[in-house]
Amino acid sequence: MFLRGEYMNAPAKSAPPSGFSFVEFLMILSAVAILLSSIDSWLSNYDTRSKVSEALSVAETAKIDIVITCAADPALAELSEEFIGHDFPHSHYVKSVTVGGTCKAPIITLVTDNTGLNINPTLHIAGTIKDDIVTWSCRSTGLDMDKPQRCRDS
Repeated sequence: MFLRGEYMNAPAKSAPPSGFSFVEFLMILSAVAILLSSIDSWLSNYDTRSKVSEALSVAETAKIDIVITCAADPALAELSEEFIGHDFPHSHYVKSVTVGGTCKAPIITLVTDNTGLNINPTLHIAGTIKDDIVTWSCRSTGLDMDKPQRCRDS
């Protein structure tokens, strides 16, 4: 039996601390900041690549025009946008499309614009037409990380 004085002097049971300490909070905050900065960098690269990739979609119409023109007259000496009747679709990210080469080796050059890069990349799409099979390859100026997958150096 406790007397009134003894009961007051008994050690109290303490509950385990709940919540975060200030140091733990700062550690979590710094980890989140590091993750967000890496995500921002990744999204920025993705945005740039998607703008440059739009140039490849603009090139698709030029490819079709080249194939149709060369199917009609495979011995053409020189290709041009005017000769194949190509009027490239307007794009906020493509400054110009130039068609050149011959029917055996057509070349499409796309100059990009407004990509957010210091120097907008130029894409060179080269084709080979042999035995009615068309093969296209792509190369580009600029860093690999800014290029669409199809135009990266392997």
